[in-house]
Amino acid sequence: MNTLVPKGVAHMVLDGDPETEKFVFVLLPEFSMLTFSAAIEPLRMANQLTRKELFSWKILSADGLPVRASCGVPVGVDGALEETDRHARILVCSGGEPEENTPSKLAPWLRKQARMGRPLGGLCTGAYALAHAGLLNGRAFALHWEHLPPFQEKYDHLIPVEQLFVMEPGLWTCGGGSASTDMMVEFIRQKFGSEVSRVVLDMCLHSAHRAAENPQCLSTSASIGSRNPKLLRVIEHFQNNLGNDLNMEAVARQSGMSRRHMERLFSQHLRVTPSKYLKDLRLMRARSILAETNLSISEVAAATGFETTTNFSRSFRGKYGVSPVLFAVGMQR
Repeated sequence: MNTLVPKGVAHMVLDGDPETEKFVFVLLPEFSMLTFSAAIEPLRMANQLTRKELFSWKILSADGLPVRASCGVPVGVDGALEETDRHARILVCSGGEPEENTPSKLAPWLRKQARMGRPLGGLCTGAYALAHAGLLNGRAFALHWEHLPPFQEKYDHLIPVEQLFVMEPGLWTCGGGSASTDMMVEFIRQKFGSEVSRVVLDMCLHSAHRAAENPQCLSTSASIGSRNPKLLRVIEHFQNNLGNDLNMEAVARQSGMSRRHMERLFSQHLRVTPSKYLKDLRLMRARSILAETNLSISEVAAATGFETTTNFSRSFRGKYGVSPVLFAVGMQR
């Protein structure tokens, strides 16, 4: 385990001689550098602030070689997958194209660690590796919002929660990015008290400690710049029924207004018709599914509410300038 108790100007007193909390980070190709650093830096800062080895960590890869992050920077590791300290928490850090970038040897290794009682976790899209190993059945877990649609198409029996992080006994998961800091700061608070966690937040220039249940994304009202309740009801209905055949008259009526009123609201606040807004939502989801699954074009079209493959292909090319077939081939290279 790496021991890191660096010097720094900021300092605080922590009484006693607490046992070191051990972590193992498993980096997968294309992992998110932001996610990884946001997880490990709060641990380093806690050590620095208290002048104690509160935390230690080890970095592994599938083959023991450096791993290239999604930003292109290679990161060195301490070794390949191996036996771990029985008290260490193992966190898989992933990122782009998680299905393709999960090594085949990782699933049996994770299952072995689970059988031996090691606590596990996934950062950003690390939940893919845990799902592939069969370790998420019946568990609450989180992963980055961008990857929710393709994940649910592949693992339709698993339902991620759309929140920053989940800390269950034996299983931690988070959406990645700065949510890694929120999760680690919460652990620091639980283990060493709110004063230590508060100063770590200050060191991170993290203005507030967000709760696990906080959403990963801005609310719909914030993202569209409107709090009109009827408009928001329609958009929420669209988002929850992208794979279903929707009748605009029925949607408007269900939302407590006429179709003409609904169209005026979309024109006023979003400068688009309800049908165009719905189509764009469907195409964005389709693009996400194509990027990270091996589903056929017809399967993606059906999953995103297009009546025919021809209609889907024409609409996809119109929005993204490339056919869904060529887009999928390009993503596989």
